[in-house]
Amino acid sequence: VLAALEGGIRTIQFRSTAKVAKKLQTAEKLKTFVDAYNGLLMINSDIELAKQIDASGIHLKSNQSLSIARKALPDKIIGISTHTQQEVEQAAKYMADYIFFSPIFKPLSKDLDFPLQGIASLKNACLNTSLSVFALGGIMVENFLEVYQAGAYGAAISGDIFQSNNPRERSMQWIEKIAE
Repeated sequence: VLAALEGGIRTIQFRSTAKVAKKLQTAEKLKTFVDAYNGLLMINSDIELAKQIDASGIHLKSNQSLSIARKALPDKIIGISTHTQQEVEQAAKYMADYIFFSPIFKPLSKDLDFPLQGIASLKNACLNTSLSVFALGGIMVENFLEVYQAGAYGAAISGDIFQSNNPRERSMQWIEKIAE
């Protein structure tokens, strides 16, 4: 993660299945790193942890309640995963700040949990919501232009960065690509 921050990445999403004490310890350390780079730390699906460490916000699974998260974290960024147009509409209705729409391509960092959506579905999702849409699933520097042209505001790119031989260099390639 430090290499990604050094390479210019400024938003980190923390996802962990560790036990509570270890998860808290890791999240606190991660927050220190992210804060040092004036970045944003999003916590994946754990509202209490997001509150405990004063994270920038939370990213919810598609089956979690936006309204519960908004009550618990009224001044924080709240995003949610979506996999269908109906979920995109629900996210807008319940006032998410952004959505992940996935999977666009076969994920690089985990098994496929949902049917592939592809570029056409991504474009449809982007055209039919006012929310910022981030593409997720198999997004790499090499295919980002296609995702961007479909209307995505951005992309979740952990697999591409952390599976590379040099996460710092790959992060810098992303920063250059986005600047084009």
